[in-house]
Amino acid sequence: MSAFNIKFSQGHKTMHLVKSREEYIRLRNSSKQIALVAEARKGNSDAKSKLEQMNYSCLPAEGGLLKGAKEQSNSVGMDIDFKLDPNSAEYKQLMEELPKKVIALKDELGLLMLERSVTKGFHVVFRRNYNMSQVENLKWASKLIGVDYDDRAKDITRVFYTTTASEEDLLSPDAALSTPAPAAAAAASAPSASSVPSASFPSQPPCSGVKPAVSPCSLSQPQAGEGYLGFTWQQIIAKYFDLFNNGKEPKAGNRNTLTFELAQALSPLVDYNLDSLLAIVPRYDSLPEQEWRTTLASAAQHRWKTMPRRTRQVLQALKDEALKNLLGGSPLLPPDMPKKLPPVLKLLTGKVPQPYKPCVAEGVFPALAAHLHGVKFRYIDNSEREAAIMCLLIAQMATGKSSVNMPIKRIMADIDERDKISMEMDNEWKQKNPSSKSSPRDPRPKEICIQNLSDNLTDACFNQRVFDAERNGHRYLFLKTDELNSMLRVTSRGNMQQLSLLIRNAFDNAEHGQERVGTDSITGKAPLRFNFHTSTTPSVARKLLKSALIDGTLSRLSVSSIEKEQTDGMIPKYGIYDDKFDADLKPFIDTLNRANGYYECKQLNRLIEGLVMDCKDKAVQYDSEGYEILSRRACVIAFSKGMVLYILNGKRWSREIADYVDWSLRYDMWCKMKHFGEMLEEELDNEKQALNSGMVNLYDLLPDTFTLEEYQRVRMTLGKTSDGNATLRKWKQRRQVEFDEIANAYVKTKRSAA
Repeated sequence: MSAFNIKFSQGHKTMHLVKSREEYIRLRNSSKQIALVAEARKGNSDAKSKLEQMNYSCLPAEGGLLKGAKEQSNSVGMDIDFKLDPNSAEYKQLMEELPKKVIALKDELGLLMLERSVTKGFHVVFRRNYNMSQVENLKWASKLIGVDYDDRAKDITRVFYTTTASEEDLLSPDAALSTPAPAAAAAASAPSASSVPSASFPSQPPCSGVKPAVSPCSLSQPQAGEGYLGFTWQQIIAKYFDLFNNGKEPKAGNRNTLTFELAQALSPLVDYNLDSLLAIVPRYDSLPEQEWRTTLASAAQHRWKTMPRRTRQVLQALKDEALKNLLGGSPLLPPDMPKKLPPVLKLLTGKVPQPYKPCVAEGVFPALAAHLHGVKFRYIDNSEREAAIMCLLIAQMATGKSSVNMPIKRIMADIDERDKISMEMDNEWKQKNPSSKSSPRDPRPKEICIQNLSDNLTDACFNQRVFDAERNGHRYLFLKTDELNSMLRVTSRGNMQQLSLLIRNAFDNAEHGQERVGTDSITGKAPLRFNFHTSTTPSVARKLLKSALIDGTLSRLSVSSIEKEQTDGMIPKYGIYDDKFDADLKPFIDTLNRANGYYECKQLNRLIEGLVMDCKDKAVQYDSEGYEILSRRACVIAFSKGMVLYILNGKRWSREIADYVDWSLRYDMWCKMKHFGEMLEEELDNEKQALNSGMVNLYDLLPDTFTLEEYQRVRMTLGKTSDGNATLRKWKQRRQVEFDEIANAYVKTKRSAA
């Protein structure tokens, strides 16, 4: 069957193909889904609206949109809704007998999936008979089963609220998925529903051929009508000119050059096949046909050693956009923040304009968490965590990055008052005890603890603050800077390498300190507890973090942004932070200051388990190793924020906390992929090439039967420049391969395989 998972994006329903049974079961059986189904069956309509949604009857329209989709997939979804009293004997009899009847008719019906619905009835998915319309298919199945279908659910865009994968809910455990085929293509043979062979899971699902689909898929033999990696040629070409010609198509004066460059970039994607290039590269601005053909032929003759840089950039940009869409945002705008926030965030974001609320909501967590001391959480992998949260706000100049300053200042007010007392004590001790080798110094007061740091520290001073914070109740240090560059001054060396190490140690609360022999020197180590909030522009962020993308630094940061498209050049007007605001904030700060010991929230753990699996599915779906790597710690960061909110809510779980944690993870990942996704993927590719630069067995990489084109394509992926004909001749001489003239392919010999 063709199963599409439904999400909301910018007010529209979007859909993506569920490519494997494993993904289908994970979506149905996540902890979050199981909990929502239980609540929905108790009559909670809000829980029902948050269930996973599936469509089994249509193919997506432009951009994955469900709205207005017209083409039919290879399966039909039917809703059976019993309008009877659930306590009546007739209802109970129908609920018991119908599954048996449907399963008994599975061959004739072409049954693909049977599930118990959320409330009263069942959902049946069966093979589409392409001779019939959607309604005719439903009527045919309804007559066969002997039960009415819900005539309100007759449209091909009908969405079903999905239940769990338990034996009680998923009544056809052998339900199979397949890649959807367009109705027009399947109608050529027009088989009856009972004669269609059973669907199965392909190890690499072939491309559907549907132009607007954005589902990644394997493309072993590129064809002009298919596209590449799930993206249509129109999408690829449009993105190419968007990146390399300001979004403008070639015109007279540059059409020959730009057409040649485009054809060169596309050639590796079609195995340098001229016919394929002629089928996909347009003739821009009435370029004479013979010139157009000659230009494409010249481009196809140039063979690249590896995938061209521009081609990789285009594909990566498309993947990044698809990921952002999947996360609920768009290429330009991040996912919308929940309208209903937990009380503390509602208060802290209440005096900033709407475009700045997300970055303020995210930016206050390091300061809030700095009030916790001696507080530990148990993460889903059973490791102990603390509220280590470090935020980076990325936005262009003059877009309102300072909007987070006042909320943080008000949060830190009580710590600042305590710091003043400690600073006076520290200064007084220094005056009474000047550094001297001849006279002994009085012991430094143990109660000194300065948490709110300046951005210009020596290593010795920073280490002293770490020891003091540990000695005074395992407290957190905090730093707020307006520029990421200022963070470099936290270490004596003032470079990104040292700051990167500091960030990694702080996230893991690793031991930090130094060993010195001098009597006046700071000596010893303590767990590093250090939260901060800093801001920067996109270019500076990429420049400074370029060397810290794959060492774990970026993944340990919570990233937020302000998009110019959101602010629309407006002059932000902030509310007044008065005594009433401070009075409303005080109970929350007091709650954090009182917190101590071990905290656990089972509902949050279940939510995070589901989000971890969702992230893995997204990474697989979009073939993004970078996304998968970043999401691991992004889930930990979202968990830490959830625990802070849980404590602030009086150790009570709420739907507002769940919605915020879910959004915070997607928002964090959207921002990271927007600003660093392409750079990260490139760094990972470079690292792989370095790891694979040793001896690679070309022979073992090839299938048992391979064509010359496949052989050359594998050589190209290994970075080999020659045509490889000499190697093939040696293999034939040594009888490692034989050439099958009928199949026009090389075949590995049994002797060599042994």
